[in-house]
Amino acid sequence: MRKNDRARTGLQVAIICLFSLSVLICSSSTPVASAAETKAAVKEWEIPVLTVLSGQLVYAGVSAGWGADYAARMINQAGGIAGVPVKITKYDYAYENAKAVAIMAQLVQNNLVVLGPMDSSAAMAVASIIKESGVPTISGAMTPDARKSQRPWGMSWLQDGADANVAVNKWLSLNKDIKSVVIIYPPANPGSVYQAVAAEAEMTRMGIKIAGKIETVTGQIDMRPQAARALSLKADGYYTALTADDHVKMLKALNAGGMKDGRRILAAFSANSPALFDLGKGYLEGTYLWDTMSLDNSSPEWRALLKAYQEEHNGANPIAPTIGFYDAVYAVKTAIESLGITGDPVKRTAERQKIKDFLYNNQHLPGAMGPYRYVNGNKVASFFLLQVKDNKFLTAAVVPGPATPAP
Repeated sequence: MRKNDRARTGLQVAIICLFSLSVLICSSSTPVASAAETKAAVKEWEIPVLTVLSGQLVYAGVSAGWGADYAARMINQAGGIAGVPVKITKYDYAYENAKAVAIMAQLVQNNLVVLGPMDSSAAMAVASIIKESGVPTISGAMTPDARKSQRPWGMSWLQDGADANVAVNKWLSLNKDIKSVVIIYPPANPGSVYQAVAAEAEMTRMGIKIAGKIETVTGQIDMRPQAARALSLKADGYYTALTADDHVKMLKALNAGGMKDGRRILAAFSANSPALFDLGKGYLEGTYLWDTMSLDNSSPEWRALLKAYQEEHNGANPIAPTIGFYDAVYAVKTAIESLGITGDPVKRTAERQKIKDFLYNNQHLPGAMGPYRYVNGNKVASFFLLQVKDNKFLTAAVVPGPATPAP
């Protein structure tokens, strides 16, 4: 396997694992100061980003860092945060929990907020440090367990995978002849299990029969045995929680077995990677995928971000961490300016508390994909149901986040 392929596979596996920023600002009791009223005690706002710049998740970590850097660039071009420039400083934890803990122990000493670590496992590993020091974070707290471990100091940069059930529901609503579904996932991956269980619950609630669950091994060479078992169940549809490589292998095996109607297949966003269309050309047409982003989103912020990213990455597209960390920087900006945060070291403890309270259940924050909210630290935003047409994704539906998100 080539080095780039290993990096992509690491990203895809991690993204599946990722599935396995708020007092309500609309409340009249929340103190709000305009940017003009904020008297910063610092000459520069420094926001530390705990990300992955080496090792297995480097592709995602670099993309996350770019998103934070780009947000800072746009903010500084517009006059900074409360008139003061912002600086992003990145720290590499190399996708290792021990390194994340060691770095976080240093970062909480002198910073108002910390962005990261990226993944749920590392977010849980640093939870005790965050709570003991009282530092708000926007991290990989993307599951109920991860958020509970940090509560009430941790917010997530990405939606909870279970909340994507709104997109699963939409797929089935658009394809009403699908009455039974096979779920395909790798059981050794906790994130995949969490996602598969959530999808199964939503389908069952809708009256969809679960014809069976097919287990795979991440990175396995031949998916034909699993595809044959899936086809033998005579289901109307198929839901996969796989990496891009494995998803394509499954598509090819299902196609060889006679399943050529792409609309009957829905993939989780873990299958969306820069390699997907190269790997799956000729087998993806008509298939669906749910994601937290859409390339054809029309928001001005997204169009500008997409253009800049493509120009700096030889035409490649940004991924979920890019958007998540871009949004996180803007969340910090919104908190500082709305609350009149000064950055004065003497006030650090109180100002950390104010930022946490402001973000933890905030009902309206600006995002690249559009506004989003936090419910007990869980990022609640729209999901996008994408469908492949002419070897590219088009948005089949924009689905608002659930009214009652995961805890």
